[in-house]
Amino acid sequence: MTDIPEILGGISVILVFITIAMNFIYPEIESTVAGEPNERDSQNTKNVYKKDIKNIIKYRMVPFATFIFILIYICLPRSFEIFCNSVPSLWRFDLKNTLFIFIEIIMIAMLLINVFVIAKLYNRIKKNNKI
Repeated sequence: MTDIPEILGGISVILVFITIAMNFIYPEIESTVAGEPNERDSQNTKNVYKKDIKNIIKYRMVPFATFIFILIYICLPRSFEIFCNSVPSLWRFDLKNTLFIFIEIIMIAMLLINVFVIAKLYNRIKKNNKI
């Protein structure tokens, strides 16, 4: 099996790209959500708003969440092995293995954040259908 430092190096580079992608995606989401139509707006404006949100979900959030899920899935066997073979210790722990587990936890948190954002965007579409 590959050495942990090599895996950590590769994952850290990927996490940097994920963070940069998040910095590009989330302002776009915020600007689209900020332009939410109200009851007085025309049906065309409401349809454009729904289309914009659906495009963000389809072309930004779902591929992004899928990529993070694939990373989690790839690292999960090694994380599980490290977790099962390690002994909890406050002072004597393997830093590389601990960092690997923390990175896995961070990726899971990022995936959960993306899933919650997708759910909120779907709720916006549902709310807009009622207007």
